[in-house]
Amino acid sequence: MYQFIETIKIQNRKLNNIDFHNRRFNSTLKHFFNKNSNILLENYIDLSKISSNDTYKCRILYGKFGIVDISFELYKPKLIHNLKIVNSDLINYEFKYEDRDNLTNLYNKKENCDDVLIVKNGYITDTSYANVVFFKNGDWFTPDTYLLNGTKRQFLLREKKISEMPIHISDIYKYEFISIINAMLSPGEIKISTKNILF
Repeated sequence: MYQFIETIKIQNRKLNNIDFHNRRFNSTLKHFFNKNSNILLENYIDLSKISSNDTYKCRILYGKFGIVDISFELYKPKLIHNLKIVNSDLINYEFKYEDRDNLTNLYNKKENCDDVLIVKNGYITDTSYANVVFFKNGDWFTPDTYLLNGTKRQFLLREKKISEMPIHISDIYKYEFISIINAMLSPGEIKISTKNILF
């Protein structure tokens, strides 16, 4: 039976981007289990368990019968200095499954790099755990060939802080650097020179 993950950033004891997480949570239940729910995750997350104003990652495990587990951990971003290009024309990760075996198999091809940058049919998608944005001439661009349409990605597009476009593997070096974005990370927090994207 499918199970899914929702990862929410807690900063200064406040839930970040909760509307987008609620939308994805409920739409996933609808898609897989035909549940017409309108669950508000904030009603289930006990912020009294957060002991400081530091940044925490809230991990929600859920499935057919709703929420299975909610856990918290103090958040420290991974240090990413370089990325290894890996190709997979069959990879699919449209929903945030708990089962990440396909992504893990690609991650294991990173060799001496810190993570992988996944290419599908010649176009840039995501890293093993995050969406990406590319920087050029003061503007941010994100691939329209993403694997998972992440909540931070959706928020940034709505706010017009990033633009969506096709980014072919041959376009990489037209950009100054790449940045990783997900529920926990915003553009520019982790910056990787495109010279450090390795084939």
